[in-house]
Amino acid sequence: RGSINEVLWHPTCLTPTQIGQIASQFVMIELREPIPTASLPESNRRFADEDDALRLVYIRCTADRLVTIDQRRILALHNWSPISHDFKGKPFSFSADPLIAARRRIGVPFGSVRISNQLFAVSTDSRFIVSGGHWDNTFRVTSCEGKVLAAVNHHRDWVTCLVLTARNTILITGSKDTTVMVWADDRGIGCCDFSRPRNVLYGHSDEVTCLAASVAMDAIVSASRDGVCLLHSLRKGRYIRAINAKSPIHMVEMSSSGDIIMYSERDLMLYQFSINGDLLASIETRERLHAMVITRNSEFILTGGDRGMFVIRSTRDLEVIHRLPTRNAPLTAIHLTVNEHVIVGCGDGHLVAFTMTPSEARKQNAIWTLESFGL
Repeated sequence: RGSINEVLWHPTCLTPTQIGQIASQFVMIELREPIPTASLPESNRRFADEDDALRLVYIRCTADRLVTIDQRRILALHNWSPISHDFKGKPFSFSADPLIAARRRIGVPFGSVRISNQLFAVSTDSRFIVSGGHWDNTFRVTSCEGKVLAAVNHHRDWVTCLVLTARNTILITGSKDTTVMVWADDRGIGCCDFSRPRNVLYGHSDEVTCLAASVAMDAIVSASRDGVCLLHSLRKGRYIRAINAKSPIHMVEMSSSGDIIMYSERDLMLYQFSINGDLLASIETRERLHAMVITRNSEFILTGGDRGMFVIRSTRDLEVIHRLPTRNAPLTAIHLTVNEHVIVGCGDGHLVAFTMTPSEARKQNAIWTLESFGL
């Protein structure tokens, strides 16, 4: 893999409307001795030699851990703190998982499903991981130490997507069998009851490809390969309405204001619908996207794709506000932390973190800092 570069970007302070004028000044520091492929166990090495083997598909940050999962289903637990402990000007502390080369894969092999962040969810306390897409039609609950806690088999085909709500009390799973199931903590035990689903949602005539949910809006959004998006009540499972994007939907997100953002890989289009089903905007992305996140204030959409650019879009019209180059590799996963750090996973196994300083955030201005780590 050669040497790895750590890049610090120090753009000027800008309001959201001026973010497109970010300056190009930066400082480059070279890091040495990344973890070589040769250090992987023999059973894992053949996967590392394949294209996209190190591709990061899932990222989540908890209080003191940064959890990553790559294309091989290998879990890594990195040390993370939103506060810097080395007093060298870095806005956070990070150290790579020293046991990553010996980590076991979570779950069992995948079926013929699209491998993306839609197949994984991590609890807010990082005690367990839920994974889907397995060949035996199960979704699995695994501890971060690798112990299987549950293998749930209620869907009649592969689980293609899943969403876990913030308090770990509601899990939603979608499947190739066209159904959506809602699993909830109806017994008050602090985690979902997997003995049976609270609700089974019907209405799709093709496989469910992606999900989004909002506790505040009491809504589940499920999209399918035939372009139909269904809205159901999260608590009662009541059907609300259908939205037809007329193109297969591969990613869907719901903002805190109720807007629904969909992405179709077939025509490389982003669509924005209101919760009432009205089309508000649409735009061509001009690249295949792999990750999409809406900021908590619902002002921006963060996307990453094949071109390796971190793209910031406005939710008003979906237009690009700014593009930030990262690495010469596709961006395959994005996570927005509670502390407003944006962590991006790349197709070559690297992490990139953008941070906004709290003092400037209070002024509604933004200082973005980029830092790249080799794993």
